[in-house]
Amino acid sequence: KGLKSGNQLALKNLGDGVLYVRVLVEGIPAEDNVTAGSNNLNMQVKYINMDGSPLDVSRIEQGTDFLAEVTITNPGTRGYLKEMALNQMFAAGWEIHNSRMDDITSIANSYFDYRDIRDDRVYTYYQMRSGETKTFRVQLNATYLGKFYLPTLYTEAMYDHTINARIPGRWVEVVRMGAVSSVN
Repeated sequence: KGLKSGNQLALKNLGDGVLYVRVLVEGIPAEDNVTAGSNNLNMQVKYINMDGSPLDVSRIEQGTDFLAEVTITNPGTRGYLKEMALNQMFAAGWEIHNSRMDDITSIANSYFDYRDIRDDRVYTYYQMRSGETKTFRVQLNATYLGKFYLPTLYTEAMYDHTINARIPGRWVEVVRMGAVSSVN
C-alpha cells in the first residue's frame, strides 16, 4: 500500500511450499493529454437524455439513462472510406446498455458492419461514401457515484492512419439524485 512508480517490492519464501504472489494496483487513471483533431474526417459527440434533450455529463445524477451520440462525416477528400473503426471507451462510473442482451428496444443507428460491445467500451466498424454522414448511438447509465475520467473518443481508417478524428477525454462526475440543479 502506498507504493509509487519506481518503487520495488521484494518477497522471500522461507518455507518449503510454493509461494503465489498477487499484486493489486489501484489508483486514478492518468489523463491522456490528447488534443482534438480531424484528418480527412469530421466527428462530433453529444450526450442526450432519452427524450433527445441535451445533457451535460460533466455532472450527472446516478441512475440517469442517456445516449452518447457520435456523428461522423466523410468530407470526401479521400473518397469512399472503408474499414473504419470507432473506438468509444466510457467512464468507469457508467454502464453500457447492451441492446442485444438487455431486452430493450434497439436505439436507432446508421448502418454499421459490426459492433463489438465490451464492459467499458464499444467498437463500431463501418464504411462511408464520399460526403456521407453517419450517427452512432450507445445507451448508457450513470451507475456508480464518483469522479471518473472519460477517455478520448477516436475514429480512424484501420489501415490508413492519415484518416482519423478524435475528441479529447475529460473528467465527469456521477452524483446522488437531486444533487444536480434542474436549471442549466
